[in-house]
Parts: sequence; structure tokens; C-alpha cells
Amino acid sequence: YDLFLEQLKIAIKNTFKKDWLVCSWITDEQSEQLCSHLYPAIFKVENEIRAFANKILVHYIGKDWIKQSGMEKYEKSHKSLSVDFKRNVPCFADIDDTFISMTMETMMEVILKANIYEEDIVLKQSDMITLHQKITEGAANSILELVRDRRKVKIDIWKDIFEQYFQDEEAAKRNITDFIKNRNHVAHNKLLNYGVK
Repeated sequence: YDLFLEQLKIAIKNTFKKDWLVCSWITDEQSEQLCSHLYPAIFKVENEIRAFANKILVHYIGKDWIKQSGMEKYEKSHKSLSVDFKRNVPCFADIDDTFISMTMETMMEVILKANIYEEDIVLKQSDMITLHQKITEGAANSILELVRDRRKVKIDIWKDIFEQYFQDEEAAKRNITDFIKNRNHVAHNKLLNYGVK
């Protein structure tokens, strides 16, 4: 990697920028070289994270963890992405591709924010009176809100499962967020320079 060339390029840009209204950076072979160098390492870490999350969820919840109450949004996301994955790579159509086809953002949301709920929703007598009133009023959103409020968390995926694997919860969450941002920056070939931290 030619550090002198990088410094020269930045110095030229800084000099010209004083007289220009805008400086559009269309392509940068050095930045491309850095992205190409970093991506295999990021790819490996990403796959390790996916494998870890999958092993933990299957161990604690079972192979159908994504079919549990409360996971509907993530299952829907997985199904929509899985269609293209299986169309492009038909020889893998018979494997569980839950975490392979899921975006990193969705996977981390599962780990950090998802809850699995008890199957049964218990409604008290007072809830039944309110429910009948809302039905009479045609207040569908209020009914949904009432039922949603009565759901009982069975498993908080972060607190009950993943938190034990990390010493510092806030640092773990910060590191995960930073990893995703950096991964996307490199994967989408955004500008880099050698001195970026």
C-alpha cells in the first residue's frame, strides 16, 4: 500500500478544494484495494457471528425458534430474503438458511431486542368488558393494543440467553452496532484510507 500516494492524493484534493464548488470522488483504486483486503476478514467474523447466534438459539429454543410467538416479523423477513437465496443457489434449497439469508441488522435485532411470548394470552374479566366495548365501537386498534399489552414474555432473547456470554452489555451492543456499520461501509465499497480507525 502506497502511503505516500495516499497523502499526495489528499493534499491535492485539499489544495484544489479551496477553488472548487464541489469535489466529487468517483473512484479510488487505493480505497478499493483496502476494501478488498478487509472484506475477507469481515466476512469471516460475520459468519462466526451467524454461526454463534444460530447455535445458541437452536440450543436454548430449538430448531424452530423463528416460528415462536413474537418472531413473526423476523420469520417474514427471512422468508422474503430466502426466496432469492434459494432461486440463486438451488442446490441449497433444502437447508435451513435462516441466518444465512437474514441481514446482519435483522439478526442483531433478534439477538438484542426480540422476545418470545407465551402462546396463551390471559384476559381478566375487566379486559373482557373493555374488549366488548371496543368491539361495539369498532375500535380495532384499541383491541389490538389491549391484547398486545396482555402478552406475557416467555423469553427475552438478550436478557435470558445472550447476555450471559458478554461481560459488558453496553460495550457488546456498541461493538455490534459498530461492526455492522463498518461491515456495510467496506462491503459497499465506500471510501477508506489507511489511517482510518
